[in-house]
Amino acid sequence: MIATRDLVNVATGEIREINFIESRSSFIQWREAVLRHLVRKKILSPTESSSFRKAYRKGFHCYFQPINGKENDVLFPYR
Repeated sequence: MIATRDLVNVATGEIREINFIESRSSFIQWREAVLRHLVRKKILSPTESSSFRKAYRKGFHCYFQPINGKENDVLFPYR
């Protein structure tokens, strides 16, 4: 599972009660996270990463789904 810091309390790993997340910034943040990961793993070169930024100026689309869980379930952030 992947979640933004707006949704997860990083200190405790618990999901915050939020009814709205600004999707436009999420598209950009998702694009940056994916491209950084691909460059770090040497799947893309920095030049290729830059060309993806130019081609997808509005970011990569991401689909949000409701998170289901119980009160005691803890979501740990990716590090």
